[in-house]
Amino acid sequence: MVRLPFSLYSGWVTGAMILNSLYMMKSLGAADVVKVDPKANGGVGWAIWAKDLMFIDEEDWTIIVLWTLEIFFEIVQWWERNPIWGAVYAWAGSAILANNVEKQEILKKSGKDNTPLLGNLGAILGIHSFSLVMLMGYLIFEELQPWYEPIEFWQGGIFGMVDWSVMPRQLRELLAYPEDYLKETYATREAVVM
Repeated sequence: MVRLPFSLYSGWVTGAMILNSLYMMKSLGAADVVKVDPKANGGVGWAIWAKDLMFIDEEDWTIIVLWTLEIFFEIVQWWERNPIWGAVYAWAGSAILANNVEKQEILKKSGKDNTPLLGNLGAILGIHSFSLVMLMGYLIFEELQPWYEPIEFWQGGIFGMVDWSVMPRQLRELLAYPEDYLKETYATREAVVM
């Protein structure tokens, strides 16, 4: 029960750190339109420090960051076996999608188009949601099956002391479960037919 609130909190802090880092980069000049206040800090100064990063526009950077975060959240949620932590990304992505759908008509009137962002975000949310369902399904299966022994190398989490040398043997054992089940089912059906 302690893991739930800390998972929500750490997922949110991870997302907030990325968002605030992007806001900082925008204030340092990584923006399509750089707003410079000549009275602040003695002129241009830091306001154009990151302008060289703008060889692509803000929307393309947003898409790159969202896909990078998708990969990061996928790796950590599976490694830590923590779908609650990963669900924070799904929630934040849904909020970003809803906000951009609302802005779509306004942007089209001004001659801009955010369709690539919406398409990429929809794909990201679809992949992430499917992955969350798969992880939750596995964890429920693991909890409900008394005969199933969890994979040992997966129990340590991302920073745990894990014996990786047992991984190949345990993966072979894990993959043998469906094969043994099918052999047993086939043998039972043959016995019933005879």
